Formats: sequence, C-alpha cells, structure tokens
Amino acid sequence: WSAFNQTVADVAERQAMYEKLDEIDQIFRQNCLFDLDEEELQRAIARGYVSGTGDRYAAYLTHDQSENRTTKYEGKSYGIGLSCVRYADSEALLVTLVHEGSPAEEAGLRSGDVIVAVDGVTAEEAGYDKTVERIQGKEDTPCVLSVAREEQTLELTANRAEYTSTTVSGRMVDDIGVIRIYSFASNTAEQFQRVYHNLIGQGAKGLVIDLRNNLGGTLDSTERILD
Repeated sequence: WSAFNQTVADVAERQAMYEKLDEIDQIFRQNCLFDLDEEELQRAIARGYVSGTGDRYAAYLTHDQSENRTTKYEGKSYGIGLSCVRYADSEALLVTLVHEGSPAEEAGLRSGDVIVAVDGVTAEEAGYDKTVERIQGKEDTPCVLSVAREEQTLELTANRAEYTSTTVSGRMVDDIGVIRIYSFASNTAEQFQRVYHNLIGQGAKGLVIDLRNNLGGTLDSTERILD
C-alpha cells in the first residue's frame, strides 16, 4: 500500500511538472513576437531537464554531438585537427596542439600560433566559441585561417577531413620523461606505450604523467594504460 501511494504521488508530481511546462508554452505562443524554433526548443527542454537533476556527471547530447563524441572515443575526428585555448584576454585562439597527419599540420599550423580570423571573420568580431565552430565546419570544405606567428601574419588554408587524433605526447626534461595525455580514446594506450618506450630509450630515470586539461574518455583505455 505504501509503494502504491508513492507511485500515485510520483504521477501527481509529474503531471504538475507537465502542466507547468504547458502553461509556459501557451504564454509564449500567445505573446511571443517571433517564431519559435521548435527543434531548438525541444533540445533546450531536454538540456534543462538533465541540468535540473543536479547530476554534474550527466549531460544531454544531440544526435550530432553524440556521434561526434563516439568518433572521438574511437581516436578519430573530423575537422582540421588542432587543440586550442583562449589567447590571453582576447577572443583569439592559441593553438596548443596540432595533431600528427591532420589537415592543420599539412597546412603548416604550429603549436603557439594564434588564430585571429577564420574565413575573413575576426575572432574579436565573432567571439571565441563561434570562431571554434567556424573552424569545425563541414567535411571536405576549406578553412582559411589568419594566423599570427611571432612578427608575421599568415594566411593558411586547411581542408576539413577525418584524421587520427594525437592523444599522447612526450618530451624529456633533463633525465625525466614527461608524458602528456590529452584524452582517453581507443588509440591512447597504444600511443602511450610508444611514447613511454621512446622516453625510456632516451634514458629517462623517472616519469611525470601530465593530465592537466584532459578531456576524459573511456574507462577501457585508462585501464589499459595502468596495466
């Protein structure tokens, strides 16, 4: 009887939630001065629900976002193949990593370059997030980047395509090997092993594993690295 009462209470609470949403929807549709984007509205409702649960480990992904994440976990990505962060206090993009064999590498981009415009639209005008979106674009399309490198300003063109992500890099600091892991994809353990043996071969007497700003990934690849 207690379980039944709890079920009834849940149904009543859920009905109240739907009624509140329906009331908000009616108010907007009667008074809104512009046309509603139904698809974006549905996505926003889903995002809001997940956010409202308070579970910081949960997130709502669209179909495209889900496919993109799955592809990244497989160690493959679409785009030009670079990682970046916001440059100082500006909207420009500081390139922190150029993936090996990627369109960005073929175009001549380097770590430390600052992307100030994409396809003629400046980062200051579009903003950091929109500039990142403009770089991603569609597969098999060109992307023209205005790049500041030391005292030079370069125009580099990269053709968006599928590439294998570089998820591990390594370097020697004196006699210590530093291995940086950018994310945990299906190819990360293999790349880690290759970098590890390379550093040991150079005489590394110790290791530092750098996980700062790691994008996360799969438990499987993490376990394989620990093994």
